Parts: sequence; C-alpha cells; structure tokens
Amino acid sequence: MQTLKARDLMTTDVKSVSEAHTVQELKQRLLEWGISGVPVTGSDGRPVGVVSLTDIAGIGTEGGATIPDRSNPDYFLRGWEDRLSPEDLDRLRIEDEDLLVRDIMTRTIYDVSSMAPMAEVLEVMLSAHVHRVLVTEDEAVVGIISTFDVLQHLASDDSGRPPIQMHHAAAPPRT
Repeated sequence: MQTLKARDLMTTDVKSVSEAHTVQELKQRLLEWGISGVPVTGSDGRPVGVVSLTDIAGIGTEGGATIPDRSNPDYFLRGWEDRLSPEDLDRLRIEDEDLLVRDIMTRTIYDVSSMAPMAEVLEVMLSAHVHRVLVTEDEAVVGIISTFDVLQHLASDDSGRPPIQMHHAAAPPRT
C-alpha cells in the first residue's frame, strides 16, 4: 500500500492575491473564486503571507484591523457556526476602502514539500491551527491543501467514483 503524499491531495490551481490589493478587491475575489483564503504574494511574486475570511471578519468598524487573540485557547474552539458564509461576506461592508491585504494578512506561512506524507501535512495543520498549507518545491508554490481537500478525500472511497460534491444543505425539518 502506497503512502498518501501532499501531491496526491493538493490543488494545483493556486489562487493568490497581491499584498497591494485592497481588502475590497480581496473580498470580491474570494466570492468570485468560492474559496475562504489564499496565499498573499509580494512584488516579486513570492508568498509573503496568507489571508482568509477570518482576517476580513476581524476588521474593526473603525476601519482598523483587529488581531484575533490566538493565545486564548477558546479561540480554537469556535464552531463552524461562527464562520462567515458567502452571503455574510457579500454583506460585509469594508469601512476603509484603502485598507490593503498586507494590513490584515497573517505573515506566517506554513508549507510542506509535495512529497511530504499526509501525516506531516495534518500535523502542521493541527499544531499551527490553520486551515490551509502551501505545497512548495524549490521555494515555489506548486499547490495548496485545505481542510476541505482532506475532508473530501476522507469522504471518498476506493470505488473509482468521483469525490463527494459538497453543497449547502437546508436545515432539516423540525418535528
């Protein structure tokens, strides 16, 4: 049995945004692409950070960015119900139209080699409390693995069927 590697799960069509983009442009791109976060690139095209819906949601109403207190263990216990939906993101008003991605992005980048075993990928995600890990070769980004990619793989089977397609389900009827 062959060990699953990062290259087996990674998405190779990696979307990214420039650190010089406005947060409003970021918001529009995330909505357009239907994703929750992306690598941020500097002027030389190399990754300089990662930005997500959480970073956008952390923007204070006064126009300044608020840094979430990740030292508080409760920060990592938030449930999925605390996440923004695409509809919430679309309604989110960015007060400071000049606020740039570099002002709200997370500057720490977590990456693994494309040959890294999945156990290593999962260890990085869990220990760093992140939802996406860049896959790199020779300092170049060749892919990205998100928690969605991992869950989609776990939900598929070896029958040759395509992975399960995820859709927002309506709430079950109350009885």
